[in-house]
Amino acid sequence: MKKITTTDPMKSKHLNKSLDQFAEEGLIKLFKTIVGDHKIVGVVGILQFDVLQHRIQSEYNIPVKFENTQYKTARWLKGEQKQIEKFTKANINQMAKDNDNDYVYLIRIDWDLEKSIRENPNINFIKVKETNNDDN
Repeated sequence: MKKITTTDPMKSKHLNKSLDQFAEEGLIKLFKTIVGDHKIVGVVGILQFDVLQHRIQSEYNIPVKFENTQYKTARWLKGEQKQIEKFTKANINQMAKDNDNDYVYLIRIDWDLEKSIRENPNINFIKVKETNNDDN
């Protein structure tokens, strides 16, 4: 997981649109942090960052840079809304929203996740988000 920014501030809106497009294609998982509104990109395999950077630069003409983050993985939250809101407030610095505006818990180390699961038995921490396929 890496933070992505453009080196040309005039192209920030275009970067957001391109990231939304790549997230819809399934190339990336895009997370927008609650605190700071940073764009965090999740991919399967480190080489996907190179692919993403190349596509953004060649298809959208947007210069981008990646920065390492403290996060190693993410979990979607499933449970009662009150419980999720309480958890989100308590962990606001590790919370983001995905492209569907669902809450995502950004995890730094395994211990964070284990502790959160232990202390929040009414919340399921989902590794892979289910998607609704309306084509069926």
